[in-house]
Amino acid sequence: MDFRFTDRKRAGRDFAISLMMVAFTTLVSLFFKSLDFQDATLTITYLLGVMGVAALTRGKFFGILASFLSVLSFNFFFTQPIFTFYINHPDYLVTFIVMFVASVLISSLTTRLTHQTELSNLRQERLRLLDEINRLFIHSVSIQDTLGKVADLSASYFKGEVKIVVLTQGGPLLFKSVVPFETDDFEPTIITHPLTTESEMSGSFSLKTHHPLTEETAQFTLNVANQISAALEKEALLRTQTQAQIEIREQKLRNSLLGAISHDLRTPLATIIGSTDTIIENYDQLNEPIKKELLTNIRDDAEWLIESVENILSFTRVEDGKLKLNKQMESVEDLFGDLVSHVVSTAKQKFVLDVPDELLMVPMDGALMEKVLLNLLNNAVKYSPLDSEITLRAYRKGKTAVFEVSDHGLGIPKEQHEKIFERFYSGDVGYLTKRKGLGLGLSICKAIVEAHNGSISAHDNHPQGSLFRVVLPLEGGLSDE
Repeated sequence: MDFRFTDRKRAGRDFAISLMMVAFTTLVSLFFKSLDFQDATLTITYLLGVMGVAALTRGKFFGILASFLSVLSFNFFFTQPIFTFYINHPDYLVTFIVMFVASVLISSLTTRLTHQTELSNLRQERLRLLDEINRLFIHSVSIQDTLGKVADLSASYFKGEVKIVVLTQGGPLLFKSVVPFETDDFEPTIITHPLTTESEMSGSFSLKTHHPLTEETAQFTLNVANQISAALEKEALLRTQTQAQIEIREQKLRNSLLGAISHDLRTPLATIIGSTDTIIENYDQLNEPIKKELLTNIRDDAEWLIESVENILSFTRVEDGKLKLNKQMESVEDLFGDLVSHVVSTAKQKFVLDVPDELLMVPMDGALMEKVLLNLLNNAVKYSPLDSEITLRAYRKGKTAVFEVSDHGLGIPKEQHEKIFERFYSGDVGYLTKRKGLGLGLSICKAIVEAHNGSISAHDNHPQGSLFRVVLPLEGGLSDE
């Protein structure tokens, strides 16, 4: 992220952080020096300070500034003659150059990681906004009420003024919503996108905010405008009762949403490219642990992409109504055997299987239910300590079969027990892993279970952790839980 002086308050804050961090590391180094610590320890202290600056500030500028100030401070306080900037030996000059290059490299890597994390969180929020708008249009009873709610949602997200103007045969319709911005230090930014359809309905979507205009913000508002355009076109087609045209326009609405998902998939791709570029450009300067860490990140991002693509494909099948069940009487023991063979070879946790003594046969689609339980097991592995225990249990309860996956991780807050099954909701446990998911896995699990006339729910596992429970009816009955 390039440094731009667009936010004077943020720039002043970051500058102060840089100065205070260098001053703090200097004081710590002086204390270490009084204890006769070697110069290498002092150098590492300054490098840690540079990493702190890169993590707490925005852009590369302040990391480079901290690197430069750290070298000057090290020269002034710790090299002979002290309290001067005079360099009396060529070895010191080489030391300063190496120290500065290492500081800049560490700062760049830290800044890139921080930027990718912020960008991923931002795109997650935008995906949820687009999905909420999509839901409003799907369940719309009155297009006028829905457009008013869309204006309110957009204004609340951007902290600005949103106007949606729709031109109809009966005259123009205006939907306006205003949410005050925290500061008016900058000139307002105005973005306007036309609402174009193939019907008689058209108009515009405009946003006025004090946020600095970026290319990504413009693209995101265009996605919102495209969703509104597709919804207006669907409304016009509903009036003409042309079923074939309605299906085409609904597909456009879905494609707009999936197009927004593609932006989120670019984040791990950018990380992979950035890591490989770092290895190629700095191969001789990087030590083996750093190389291994970068290669591990590349592998993890690639695995995340594969999982995300599979979830997206499953999501489209569910949304298109193409989820077909092939119900047969399946043995729970056979199902558990297949599940364990998938996860035990790679997981570090201990697995406990709890199955009833009598043979338990359940009418279900074995492949789909294996996908549900495998998703729950993978989540348990992902969010549990390596030396903890994960339990996979099944038992009969009345006219139902109950499956439970429990772990001893940090657990899920009670207020999120229902939300985690919503589309694009990933909760607040993403900090336990390097990257949040798209928030599709559990929503797909819920769709599969409900297609079996069953239910899925999340609970607290005592004394610690989470428990996911899947209840399926036996002999074609309905689940009572």
